Amino acid sequence: MYINCKCGGKIYDITDGHRDKARWLPDKDWDNFIWALDSLSKMKDETDEERDRAVFNVLKKFKFQTMHQCESCGSIFIFNKGDNKLNIFESNVKENSSTIFSDE
Repeated sequence: MYINCKCGGKIYDITDGHRDKARWLPDKDWDNFIWALDSLSKMKDETDEERDRAVFNVLKKFKFQTMHQCESCGSIFIFNKGDNKLNIFESNVKENSSTIFSDE
């Protein structure tokens, strides 16, 4: 899948690990997410399967949203979690030499 940016750039979303792709979590959920991670770090006596299931449940509970940045112009694209609609936030920078998501 790819997104056509208004500037002519293309944002490809084939797999994870792209430098122009990120996930974000609303700030109102941040503290609860940190507490959930803290509780996972204290799971010492559980089996690997139980820990894996607990990690999956924490990730499923929180509403991370996928976002992309056009490497050409810096515009941000965010997919709504519920209806998968695409929100576009155009950059006011004419040329973008780096992405805000990665230092690479």
